[in-house]
Amino acid sequence: MRKILVLACIMLLLVPAVVLVGCGGGDTGQAKQYVKQGDQLANERGSKNTELLDAWRTVRQATDSAAKATAWEQAESIYSEVQALVQKEKAEYAKIEGLKGVEDYAKYAELKIQELNAFDEMLKVTNDFLLKLNNNGFGSQQELEAANQKYQAEAQKLQEENEQANKEAEQLKKDKNL
Repeated sequence: MRKILVLACIMLLLVPAVVLVGCGGGDTGQAKQYVKQGDQLANERGSKNTELLDAWRTVRQATDSAAKATAWEQAESIYSEVQALVQKEKAEYAKIEGLKGVEDYAKYAELKIQELNAFDEMLKVTNDFLLKLNNNGFGSQQELEAANQKYQAEAQKLQEENEQANKEAEQLKKDKNL
């Protein structure tokens, strides 16, 4: 009987301690803040990316060399802005890595960084292809077609990586209520 009473007392003391450790332990508040900031930057990047796609379309559609050069300068400027946003976004998510007790947030951040890496590489591949196209860097129509096929395949692969990481991150965020 005495052993049961001692065990009951120990359990009564341990349960609140375990509950306190599980609730609000670690750096959850800070992780939430970094996720919020990263997600806000993602929204900003989304609208800026639309501007970039429009600028690249304008470059491709321009027939006059002066108009094409002006459009390319505009596209390059927006491209730089999007790249800067990607780096800021990655930096916000990367801050989560050093926090304690936020494994789900760390996994989310890892997925978002994977998404951003694929997105960044996709932008680079597209910009490089369009730069060469804009500068008439293809010797022949066959070279252009081969480069276009290679670009399309690489961009598609990166787009799939980007979408998969985003899908997993959003599912984790939903499932874990991050």
